[in-house]
Amino acid sequence: MEVNLYIFNSDMEKLVNKYKRFFAKVFLLFIIIVLTDQLIGNTLRYFYFKEDSGGNFQTIYSIERAKEDILVFGSSRASHHYVPDVFEKNLKKTFFNTGRDGHYLLFNYGVLKATLSRYTPKIVIFDLRPNDLFYLKTDYDNLFSLLPFYKLHPEIRDLINLRSSVEKIKLFSEIYPFNSELISVILNNIRFLKKQYIIRAGYIPIYGILNGASVNNYYSQANGIIDVNKINALKDIAAICKMKNIVLIFICSPIYRNDSNLKNSLEIKKIAKAYQSQFWDFENDSVFTKHPEYFEDITHLNDTGANIFSKKVAERIENLL
Repeated sequence: MEVNLYIFNSDMEKLVNKYKRFFAKVFLLFIIIVLTDQLIGNTLRYFYFKEDSGGNFQTIYSIERAKEDILVFGSSRASHHYVPDVFEKNLKKTFFNTGRDGHYLLFNYGVLKATLSRYTPKIVIFDLRPNDLFYLKTDYDNLFSLLPFYKLHPEIRDLINLRSSVEKIKLFSEIYPFNSELISVILNNIRFLKKQYIIRAGYIPIYGILNGASVNNYYSQANGIIDVNKINALKDIAAICKMKNIVLIFICSPIYRNDSNLKNSLEIKKIAKAYQSQFWDFENDSVFTKHPEYFEDITHLNDTGANIFSKKVAERIENLL
């Protein structure tokens, strides 16, 4: 009996030791993974914030360094439509264009919140597309470009968490915020690989001329579903600007087509009125819609059109002030 008990205790001890070694190995593997994640993630973070060209730089400068009197926020229709030289000449104020191609209302709301948490410009122009208030999943996916700022800017964490129900958990990783930025980080830190843009204070000129055969109703979403998060974003933008005494102007810049989207326009007008902001709708302004030579395609003004449009907006701001 004693022999059997001894054998049993010996087997149990071996089993316990086996499990101890297993869990020790798992713990060691976990430590290695965490340290590797920290090392690679912080290396990517360092080189990300060293970028000095491309879309990331545009966002980094806007959030961390901008101090101009006038800022414009928006997508490619902002980056290609607002010429800083024109505004600075007409208004005698410094100007920066934060617009970023392919990044829409929610992303720009995040950039604005993070930027205005640091300093207060005198005027904010927020360029909106005619379908900007409709629900689009891609608008949430595109918030990935704000991930590198998650830890630095608590004011935009709730917005970023809208990407998914597990976003908070994913962001424990130091590598995760840069998953989609790896190529950009490499290209914009190796001098001879950099994609060169002609950028003037954030403005990127384009020079093509609209081909009449390509005209179509690009923004035809009359039955789109209004996104409550986007409505709340516009309200918060207006509320922040009102609290900080910033002149806020929502603008729909020109489009070469005739179908207005009243759903969006009515919502924007309602919010602008409630917060004593401005809403200027140039969608179907005949100064532009009768001149295809002012457009590169149906949604983007070329450099000629952008200069004319910027002068028109600058003069209207001058009258407003």
